[in-house]
Amino acid sequence: MLELNQETASRLEVFQALENIAAPAMAARPSPGSAHSGAIWCNAAARKRCGRMYSHEEESQIIAQLPEPVRQAMQAGYMHLYQEILVKGAQSCHKVDPRQILATMFPAVPATDTVADFHNSPLTFEMDGQRHTVLLVQWSEPRASNSDESLRPSIMFSSSPIHSYMFDAKGILLHANDQALAKIRCSGKSETSFHLHELLLKDGIEQRDIAAEARRAIFDKQEKAFRCTLQSLGKHAKVKQTLFEMWPTMDTKDWQVAMLVNTFNVTDQKEMESQLADARLLLLRQNAELEASNAQLKLNEKVIMQEQGRLMAHQQRLQKRLKSALQKHHLRPKTTMDTMTIADKIISALDRAAEGELLPLDDVLHLRNIILEADDLRRPVNLQQQLLHKAGLSMDVGLAMTEMLQGDSNRGANRLARNLTLTTATSSRDFSASLTRSQHLDESQAICHPDGDCRPHQEQIALVLIPEVERLLMVANSSFLFDAFELSEATDNHPLSTLGFFLIKGSGLMSTFHIHESQLAQFLQQIEAGYPDNPYHNRIHATCVLQVMHLLMQHGLIQEGILQDVMILACYLAAICHDFEHPGVNNDYLIKTSNRQALTYNDLSPLENHHVAASFMIAADEPAADIFQGIPAEDKATLRASMIDLILGTDMKKHFGLLSRFQALQAQTASRQAEAELSDWSCTKSGVSSSVTTAEHKLLFAQVALKCADIGHLSCPQALHQRWTHQLREEFFQQGDREKVHGLKVSPLMDRAEVTGMTKSQVGFFEIVALPLVTTYVQMVPEAKPMLNAVMDNYNYWHAIGQK
Repeated sequence: MLELNQETASRLEVFQALENIAAPAMAARPSPGSAHSGAIWCNAAARKRCGRMYSHEEESQIIAQLPEPVRQAMQAGYMHLYQEILVKGAQSCHKVDPRQILATMFPAVPATDTVADFHNSPLTFEMDGQRHTVLLVQWSEPRASNSDESLRPSIMFSSSPIHSYMFDAKGILLHANDQALAKIRCSGKSETSFHLHELLLKDGIEQRDIAAEARRAIFDKQEKAFRCTLQSLGKHAKVKQTLFEMWPTMDTKDWQVAMLVNTFNVTDQKEMESQLADARLLLLRQNAELEASNAQLKLNEKVIMQEQGRLMAHQQRLQKRLKSALQKHHLRPKTTMDTMTIADKIISALDRAAEGELLPLDDVLHLRNIILEADDLRRPVNLQQQLLHKAGLSMDVGLAMTEMLQGDSNRGANRLARNLTLTTATSSRDFSASLTRSQHLDESQAICHPDGDCRPHQEQIALVLIPEVERLLMVANSSFLFDAFELSEATDNHPLSTLGFFLIKGSGLMSTFHIHESQLAQFLQQIEAGYPDNPYHNRIHATCVLQVMHLLMQHGLIQEGILQDVMILACYLAAICHDFEHPGVNNDYLIKTSNRQALTYNDLSPLENHHVAASFMIAADEPAADIFQGIPAEDKATLRASMIDLILGTDMKKHFGLLSRFQALQAQTASRQAEAELSDWSCTKSGVSSSVTTAEHKLLFAQVALKCADIGHLSCPQALHQRWTHQLREEFFQQGDREKVHGLKVSPLMDRAEVTGMTKSQVGFFEIVALPLVTTYVQMVPEAKPMLNAVMDNYNYWHAIGQK
């Protein structure tokens, strides 16, 4: 392979064409780091101007002898040319002193005071079957205008007011501008032998040491700059300070490193700095005086801030109380009814007075009058008139709601108040973990009858579950999507006893209270058998109530520690027995027809009294079904009192009394939580459990939960909810049929001949009864939020129909 050099290149046609052009031209390979870099060819015009071209070895030796800064600058220039011309294929033109480009390539570079135009472009050709690209450089002779251009920077440099000097490595002056030369001549020195130490004067004395240090820094250590400040006496004995700044540069005459020195008179600058410092001290003194004069203002501001903080804390407390009050109405549909009880109105007035509000005299007199006229402080004022005229209901719906809700709501002493055992905490349970697949009853566990005959009962509930029953029980254990009708079909119409046994056995309460499996099975079977085949109040309805009550206990009441073992068992049994032997008619019908149950219980909740009394009779009359036999006397008394109050609380005529007391507890809880947040209290208990401190509170939670469960079909999926609604309407119609037979006026919404009003009655029941009840419960037990969501879905369905 031929080497690319002057001889081989001259044979090529492309270089022969360039040989005789007038402009000097040369070709080079500016490949940084390559052994083959450098000039390879020049034409006759270039040889005429600069002599022969150095060989590659000569060029390398010359470059190696250059100072390091010059060599680095040259390599950087080659790298730039390589990238721009050979890699990117660009062309360029530069005005440069020819010696900067040609000194390492030719021995006779012409000296000139002007710059030349250098044109750079890539040149591509083929040689020996290979493709080569080199840098083609052409330069033109300087014109007169170029000479004019080159004079401009020289004139600017010479005329600069800054004294500028150039010294070599020995400190001998090489060049100076006009101002610097004038100063040298004024001092009586000769510029041809002027040294750096003669320039550096301190109080008129030459500074040889500083000059030597500056030369070492620039030439030996190759530092970027060296600075020093010297002072001397000027005219009128005034101190003069001079700043000397020194940088390395290149002497283009012999391409040696030189030192550029500039001098600056910084006396005025130092004086200005001193003046600024004095002004700063003055400002600091003035600031101190202002701070001293504002000390009292700061004290006053502190007092104002403290008072503002107190007012803001008071405002936050008021906002918390307002938020708590508004929570009562959150998610509730707006109605024109005033469902506040008289007790609620009294509490509201007292709260306003406690906050410093002056109550209007008319409000005080109105409150006094309704208190004097009321026979029940836990009932809304003028409930019947509001239902008939203000609730937006039709007359028949208003009358139906009046009969259902208006009555004696809170007569009689609270039986549970005597039983303080509920305040003694026992361990709460997570029943979900213990509800596993059940087994056969142990036939060796016999029932001992009074006659001494111990034998296994023949009608116990066998819990060898078929897959479908097991699936439904698992759904019942955890979801509001449970369908009690499906469980009834899967268990041959035994849904209540099956689910009741499954939940109570899985809870572990049988072991706690020594309840025999056979006794529980017999009790549940007889209770289930006592539910007539009414369209609505039947064993399937009781199963639905039991399942919802179980969910409400598992998701909230047990987790929060509100209910313990005795109350848990009472809630299960109350849900199972709450409509035992229901005749399919309401209390008003029993009272109007002088039914034996109404006569027995003096018209006070005859149905509910019978449900609970008849249920206890089952256990009392048949030892085989006496689930209370092994329960300790104290727990048995508590269990009985709890079941009585729970079942009696399902009477809708007690609705507003229970709801009002529960809302009052909710307001107290919210108030405590707000005060705790404002006071940064650290409570060991949070939420509801910190407010439930008495047996009455625990019972109230259980009563409200059972009321929610009693209307649990409102939270069923829409199709299932509609099925329950139609069965309830059919039961109403059957009561209307009986009223016609007895010659009685048919109760509102119970006349089969008038089937309208279903939608309005549903919307009214949701707005006045269901949603306030469930909403308040969820505010106290947030874990029950899924039930409220499901109820809202069904309400929206009925409300949308009513708008059509």
